[in-house]
Amino acid sequence: MIWDMVEIAASAVENIIIVDFVGKYLGYKNQKIIWLKSGLFFVLSMMNVIIVPAVFHSEIVSAVILILLLLGYSIVFLKGNLYNKVFIVFFNVLIILTVNTLMLTIFGWIFNADFNNLAQMRNSARVMLLVTTKFLYFICTRLIIKMKKGKSYSLSGKEWILVICIFLITLMIGVMMFEAIWKEEYNDTVLAVFAVGLILINVITYSLLSRLSKENARKTELAILEIQLHEQAERMNEINNMYTEILHIRHDIKKCVNCASVLLQQGKYSEAEKYLNDISSEKLGTIKEYVVLKSGVISAVINSKLSECRRNNILIETSISDCVDGFSDIDISILLSNLFDNAIEACMKLNEGRFLSFHMFLYMGYLRIVMKNSVDSSNAGNIRFTTKPDRKNHGFGIKTITEISEKYNGMHDFRFVGNEFIADIWLKKK
Repeated sequence: MIWDMVEIAASAVENIIIVDFVGKYLGYKNQKIIWLKSGLFFVLSMMNVIIVPAVFHSEIVSAVILILLLLGYSIVFLKGNLYNKVFIVFFNVLIILTVNTLMLTIFGWIFNADFNNLAQMRNSARVMLLVTTKFLYFICTRLIIKMKKGKSYSLSGKEWILVICIFLITLMIGVMMFEAIWKEEYNDTVLAVFAVGLILINVITYSLLSRLSKENARKTELAILEIQLHEQAERMNEINNMYTEILHIRHDIKKCVNCASVLLQQGKYSEAEKYLNDISSEKLGTIKEYVVLKSGVISAVINSKLSECRRNNILIETSISDCVDGFSDIDISILLSNLFDNAIEACMKLNEGRFLSFHMFLYMGYLRIVMKNSVDSSNAGNIRFTTKPDRKNHGFGIKTITEISEKYNGMHDFRFVGNEFIADIWLKKK
């Protein structure tokens, strides 16, 4: 009886490490009542440990149920896409199998005992094996979490499927090994070879995962950089066009002032007044300067985009503070350009009710930028939608905004409220 309690206690420790590992690796969607969520998985996993082997007399069934429980737990409570969740579930189970196999092999050599005797013995060696196995598993999970900090795996769907398939195959091999041990249908040499192979496959696959992820991340960064350079060129072209327009207006106004001066010298005051009024409405009326900031680049971008809104009959609501000191003009102009472009594109899908609200202000040590725009209800809930034909190059708008937000240790939130899309950006003021 006491040995049954020892085995159950070891399984309890293992399940605690499991739920702690996947929770820290993926992160929780909601930080509230984490203990209750973890407790639910722990209870179900312990029922699996105690009941399933007694009913089905199979470790494979128990392992499958554990995988399903862990996958369900990850999908419901944890962050990340489905590929990440499937990967970490299988990877976690493989860590357990690899650690157990490794320790069984080592203890077999030390005590000159076969795998089955080690698994079935009821003495101090068995206690040492259980303690060492769980401790090594805990250390492995800590190291992986530490390595994962600040790192996300960037793989395509096909690459994720490849990695998961490799892990699944090794998982099946590992479970079959333990099933053979349980039923005493095995050869020590074959099992030792399988154990070494299992470890090598895990190491190679994890290395492949990291390599593919780094390569894809590099490609993504290059694509973003290319988009940013293109946007910078567009901004500079806009500024140059505005400057050229101002020079032309300045040249025309100079001529008009000379002409008005002649009329005044001739005493033709009424004609001079009428002439100046015509100039004011014809020439100066073409100058649309909605905002003037210390940064001429950012001012030009905002004024250019607001003018575009006006030309497209988009109702504008703005509140803009000059608080961009400490930020790169290029970064802010790129961020604003993406926000405005996405908002204008969404508004242009509407035949009526086009609305854009733009607010930029300092709040609690952050530069806060809030963009609201009306959207087509059929696209509500889809942040990444675009109508542009070149979807490959226009899929980085949200990504670029996110990158700039993270660069300044900020936050970003994209959400739909009714028929409005809201982008809320926080950038840390230096």
